[in-house]
Amino acid sequence: MRHLLLLSVLLAASCSQQQPATKNETVPAASSLSTAPSPARTTSADALAAKRTAEQYFALIGAKKYAEARKIWDHDGADSGGDAAALAASYAVFATYLPTVGDPTEIKTVGSEQYVAVAVKVKVKEKRSGRTYEREGPVLMRRQMSSNGNVATAGPWHIWGVDIRRKH
Repeated sequence: MRHLLLLSVLLAASCSQQQPATKNETVPAASSLSTAPSPARTTSADALAAKRTAEQYFALIGAKKYAEARKIWDHDGADSGGDAAALAASYAVFATYLPTVGDPTEIKTVGSEQYVAVAVKVKVKEKRSGRTYEREGPVLMRRQMSSNGNVATAGPWHIWGVDIRRKH
């Protein structure tokens, strides 16, 4: 139940922080992902690390490195919902898939886990119909916190959910 409440808070916060989609017509390389700065940048270094993880994920998807992209998902990739072939199949319907990674929300801590949502807009072109449209929504990230004496350490960010949907 607390995950549903956290998910709704993260989704609400991420909706107001979307960035405009890129106008390119090819899948960008990792270094060319467009990220527009927000007017008042107040995100923490830890939240920006989550954003970089989302950028890395989409760069791997763009390079068709689905096995590596799956490793970014939580629980050793199991949260992606299948193996690397299933992940590839979920993107195979698109001739182009052009993500623009926006700003993350503030980090929320629940117990020994931290959560953040990273806003994403995607311009897609379907292979079958040739239709072009935009999708948007959050990439939901989670990481484990551990305490070693008086020092708290954070593990790497992992994706635990993606809710990028077609705009209405």
